[in-house]
Amino acid sequence: MKSYILGILLFNFSPIWARYGNNDIFTSLEAMRRLWIEEKEFVNNLESAIENLKTIMPVFERYITNHKKLELNQEPNVDYLGHPINAYNLIKHSALGWKMFSEDIVPVLNQTIPNLQYVFNRPNNSNIPDHSEVSGAAFGIARLHTLYNLDTEHFFNHGIVDSNFGHAHIKSKASTKKLSSFDLGILGMEAKDNGLFTTSIPALEYAMRLIPKELNGEISDEEIVDRFNDENYTLEQIQKGYNFSIDYHDQLLLRLGSRSNRLQLFPYPIGKGQLFSLHDSSVH
Repeated sequence: MKSYILGILLFNFSPIWARYGNNDIFTSLEAMRRLWIEEKEFVNNLESAIENLKTIMPVFERYITNHKKLELNQEPNVDYLGHPINAYNLIKHSALGWKMFSEDIVPVLNQTIPNLQYVFNRPNNSNIPDHSEVSGAAFGIARLHTLYNLDTEHFFNHGIVDSNFGHAHIKSKASTKKLSSFDLGILGMEAKDNGLFTTSIPALEYAMRLIPKELNGEISDEEIVDRFNDENYTLEQIQKGYNFSIDYHDQLLLRLGSRSNRLQLFPYPIGKGQLFSLHDSSVH
């Protein structure tokens, strides 16, 4: 029953993701399922290519080593070629080396070409989300947290969706990996930019608490999902967004009072204080 209610919650919520990116991928669980299938196929092809290349790497290295051993990595010159043994070795290396190459490497490369073609053609054959859709997904999570008043500690610290939905209490399993400072930074900034201060303030505060722990190794690399080459928000940027969220939140609360949307504002001013103790060891 809880899974059914959680499904309804996500389905009702999903259209708000549509305004981000070019693919509208987050508007449909079916689109997400197709992305997952294609991602598995992509990785299968990568793994096949890597395994094939591993078998021929020693042959590559053997050929290159012999090339350098004969000092063929220098510019061609008369002094070298004028020596009959050098000329003989060049011919022998090229002839016998290519024979080995064609027998041991070319067949494997032919097997690998379809895998590499799939990898190279992925952008043409797949609906790959772009960076804007990462922001869209983060905004979607921020809206989910705000609209359904998710338990902040469970959600940000443990990856658990925990909320009272109507007369039912829903609580999901923990996500495969928890949110990192990178994720919380994007989520918090998206929430800030869209006025979701009951999400931006705690998300950015959690991010500030995680950054030093990630940098000093308190959180293992195994727990952190690779963000590849994407830049993380700096602690200074997150602190600035956090302070802005608090100041703007308190100004709105003072101006709108009871007319404010209680799902977007706390019922009390935050001031310069923090919602949580930065020394709370429960975070990760």
